[in-house]
Amino acid sequence: MATASSGNKTGRKAPTRKAARRATPSRRKPASRKAAKNPRQRINLGPELDVTVARDLHARLCKLLDAGHSVDIDAASVEQADSAGLQLLAAFVRDARGRRTGIRWSRTSEPLRQVARRLGLSQMLGLSKKT
Repeated sequence: MATASSGNKTGRKAPTRKAARRATPSRRKPASRKAAKNPRQRINLGPELDVTVARDLHARLCKLLDAGHSVDIDAASVEQADSAGLQLLAAFVRDARGRRTGIRWSRTSEPLRQVARRLGLSQMLGLSKKT
């Protein structure tokens, strides 16, 4: 005998979407496989992160993304940055996240963090006070 609230013949409630998602096996690969397939690469930003270096830096970043590499960005030596340089980094971080590619800031300079704050890009870039 089915109950009026159950909506099926067994008398049990239908599973919720959340319960169905928990029961579905994960499609993600184990971290160890991904790490072996997706080696981490380091990129050092020079003292200038501005329009004069944007084209070359863009080419380097695109190669890393196309190869599927996770990236460690070392920006400790950046002394001067402008909106073009930060826009390039913002686009790179956005695209990397879209491809589920890991981005990690190993070190950042104070001038880089200041410009990112002024442009409102600190959070988007994933810059914390620790880096």
